[in-house]
Amino acid sequence: MNDFIGFIRPKITLYITGIALFGYLLFNPLDYRIFFVFLGAFGISTAVYSFNMITDVEEDVVNSKRINPYVKRPAGLLIVIVSFLMGFASTFYLSRLAVYVYLIMSCVGFGYSYYRLKRIFPLKNLLTPVVTSSAFLLGATVTNPITVEITLNTLFVMLPVFMISVLGDLRDYEGDRKAGCKTLPTVIGYKKAKYTMYLSLLLFSVLSLLYFKPFAFMLIFMIPTVNLLIKDRPNTYQFLMLIGFALLPVYALVMLWI
Repeated sequence: MNDFIGFIRPKITLYITGIALFGYLLFNPLDYRIFFVFLGAFGISTAVYSFNMITDVEEDVVNSKRINPYVKRPAGLLIVIVSFLMGFASTFYLSRLAVYVYLIMSCVGFGYSYYRLKRIFPLKNLLTPVVTSSAFLLGATVTNPITVEITLNTLFVMLPVFMISVLGDLRDYEGDRKAGCKTLPTVIGYKKAKYTMYLSLLLFSVLSLLYFKPFAFMLIFMIPTVNLLIKDRPNTYQFLMLIGFALLPVYALVMLWI
């Protein structure tokens, strides 16, 4: 069971699902379709990140010191296929636009892993925010066209997702460096990548407090714990950011009830 949970990476999938649900709750009436937003986002994130684990064996040997058994078993690929199909089927209960967004997320997500685009700088730190922030678009456009407001919010989501991506790269610095992956820390250096994180946190704080106020909830998890980043504990800091994203839909529901 632990291997299965590790393979589907629930920390990542639930945070991406939280982004989609938050987009839905911000721009759509609350009804049964929230369930299909959940299934769609959970399905695509599970499929893409499980497939990424299958293709990232070389880095994981160094970073995790072991290979998840599902990486080598046919069951691993079956999980990818079933998760993808479950999510894809769910989008047909949402909107035609949601179907298109899902397919774009799939092409970029699977293509990133299959073609090992992590080795080409700066594709890793650009494509991850693009794919993940598309989950917000998936949820927001259930009953709406792509408006300026939805577009700006989707673009803003890319900022904290970029931070989470760099935090993962800081954690996996040694393995990525030895495997020849061109991530931000391996290209500009570990310390400079940390400075990029500080600037990104400052920018996110200012923009969320002034213009994108629903996202200011995230600061509860990011500001008081910034000392973790200073002390070179990027994995713990990333985990707290993931929790913040996963709880965003709960925060949105509470705001709706109030």
